[in-house]
Amino acid sequence: MAEHVLGSNPHFQKLGGEEGVRSLVDRFYARIDENPAYGDIRKLHPADLTDSANKLFWFLTEWTGGAKHFSAKIGPPALRRRHMSFPIGIRERDQWMACMQQAMKDVGLEAALQEELIQALAKTADFLRNRNEPL
Repeated sequence: MAEHVLGSNPHFQKLGGEEGVRSLVDRFYARIDENPAYGDIRKLHPADLTDSANKLFWFLTEWTGGAKHFSAKIGPPALRRRHMSFPIGIRERDQWMACMQQAMKDVGLEAALQEELIQALAKTADFLRNRNEPL
């Protein structure tokens, strides 16, 4: 994901700032925890999802044009390197994307914003695949 200059990406404001990003992340992790359809990605997370939710919140805030929380607290995103220890294949990618898409609907993001975010996130989710599987 490209680095964004604060204010250069309109998605942060469209999401409702930090409050909106936090709401989306909280809904995303609630869905992972409550829906067995996301079991493959749930098992990749620790029992307590707090740290995972914070990292996603920091990342999405920065990625959508908000404050650079992730970089300040953890360092450069380097998503592929950070996810290399988790077996991510097509099933995990698709579950993550389905869960995020549902979370976006749950929090009431406008359809056009959902589509823009899903298109961008899909590229990243596919890039994070690290299991040798045919497409």
